[in-house]
Amino acid sequence: MNKLLLGIGVVFASALNCYGQDTPCNRQVYGTKKYIAKLPVYVCIPPGYIMDDYARVSDLNKDGQEDFLAIKYNRKDDDQTDGELTYWQFYYRIKPDTIYRLRDTFNNLVPPFIKDIALEYLASHPEADQLYQLYPVRVSNDLSFVLKSDTIRLSYKMDDTYGKTFVFVFSKTVKEWTLLSVEYFMGELSDYWWSDDNFYY
Repeated sequence: MNKLLLGIGVVFASALNCYGQDTPCNRQVYGTKKYIAKLPVYVCIPPGYIMDDYARVSDLNKDGQEDFLAIKYNRKDDDQTDGELTYWQFYYRIKPDTIYRLRDTFNNLVPPFIKDIALEYLASHPEADQLYQLYPVRVSNDLSFVLKSDTIRLSYKMDDTYGKTFVFVFSKTVKEWTLLSVEYFMGELSDYWWSDDNFYY
């Protein structure tokens, strides 16, 4: 139960199946477009979605060659309604001269979208209020998914005062992401950390 997303302790939606490549390749991008030039031409996302500035590449086996690619996509903020999901796709390749192959599409790395968490909005939008009660609060994209070498850090705000960061490492033996530790942080930034499970504020 310590594999990626199973040990998080927050019940999100289950992982999606991989999308087929029988439709035209959608490579829409939002905001800065410089990173999309680094993506393989065959990396596509479903119609109606956009990739933003959060593609990640890494070297899982630490041999000096990039072998892991993660891309994030969602609907444009202006098009999203309460409950919209954000997707992460994980691609792997065996050697530098092989292609990246899509292995996982996750819709549970980022909490569902809520247009506003102000009390007035939640009181008049029951679906948003239910999501707010069930899921952590979204943090900024820079904090919510951080990839470095063979380690992924997923951060969630539990409320306005503190949050949790789940640290996963890639196991070369089982070829899976496994939960290494859980860290706690105060406020929006991880200024203070605790190493045990007892946290008081």
